[in-house]
Amino acid sequence: MSPKGPLDLRAKWIRQMGNPQIHSVWGQLWKMIYSDLNLRTIGLITDLEPTCPLNNPMVRRLAIEGYAPLQALGIRRLWSDRRDDISLKRILHEMKRKVSVFTGENYLSWSGLPYSTPSFTDEELSKVSVRPLPGSAFVSPDSPIMVKIRTSQAHEQFDRLSKTSPENRKPSDRIPERLFEALENHVPKSGINKVVIWSSQYVAHAGDPDDPYWKDVDPTWGDIESSQRALAQVAQIISGQVLNGPASAQLVPTAQYDRFEYLENIIS
Repeated sequence: MSPKGPLDLRAKWIRQMGNPQIHSVWGQLWKMIYSDLNLRTIGLITDLEPTCPLNNPMVRRLAIEGYAPLQALGIRRLWSDRRDDISLKRILHEMKRKVSVFTGENYLSWSGLPYSTPSFTDEELSKVSVRPLPGSAFVSPDSPIMVKIRTSQAHEQFDRLSKTSPENRKPSDRIPERLFEALENHVPKSGINKVVIWSSQYVAHAGDPDDPYWKDVDPTWGDIESSQRALAQVAQIISGQVLNGPASAQLVPTAQYDRFEYLENIIS
């Protein structure tokens, strides 16, 4: 059953952006960026130690030939417009079609917050301890004071997205469609189309240069890097601001193993 209500749609988009059990946008980004980090690390080692085993022609060729296709395919997947794909482009398209759900009232209710910022009486404030308790401190996000702070922060964030002033704030205020159009237009400026076409002709398919639809493209490492950056920027805005949900605190995930194991035997 396809989601219909605002809460269902937001849950779907949150899942597509970050659920590790599916081909989520952040999962694809992390895999792509981590591969980039690995090659850069190996490249630095080979520059420092010209005679190390990593400079063996077979190893170098394996690393370089594996890097470009993986990066290009990752970028192509994230900017796919196929209806049966999970991609940043598809999520943006759907958000633009469903722009009516992005109201101020829905924005706060998505996080379980009231639209009106809670106020406290003097008696309620007098019960709040001003002295920190010994040991580790924990304040529940659902405590009265935290709800007030979170509600105020959510309002301020939505005001920025909807271009609304606090004085004229209404529950029916909406995030304008032009925001999603700006995000859609931001990515192509990175040179991503060259990478996508190259991936289609050289990696995903064995393109025929004599075909009338063939396009001569020669993406650079700079095109790959700027495409990565643009995709990550848009993903961060969608996750952390538009959906007011969890966003990646770091672009490169922390490895759960020693990434430099045995490399100390190479670097003197």
